[in-house]
Amino acid sequence: MKKLFFLSSFAFFSLFTSLSHAALPPMAQSLREMNAIINHNFFLSPKMIAENIISIHKTELGFIVETTHFIIPIQINYLPQEMVGPRVFEVHFDTDHLIAKE
Repeated sequence: MKKLFFLSSFAFFSLFTSLSHAALPPMAQSLREMNAIINHNFFLSPKMIAENIISIHKTELGFIVETTHFIIPIQINYLPQEMVGPRVFEVHFDTDHLIAKE
């Protein structure tokens, strides 16, 4: 009986700890967000297709992307999720506040 209790306890704790350690570290989460920004269809639009991305800066609300001719504020909206793991998010390009560089 002790052996069965030990095995069931071990299985429970190993499952519990594997789920709790599934969240990404902040650097890995930021890299996922930057990758989503770079691969977004926004940069395939006729206005942006010829732009080169010069820099990406993280802010409190998301990112600021600097291209050859524009500064683009990007908002990251985190979605609710039921399981522990990488945060689920949406990328929103704030085209109303697109800043043209001089």
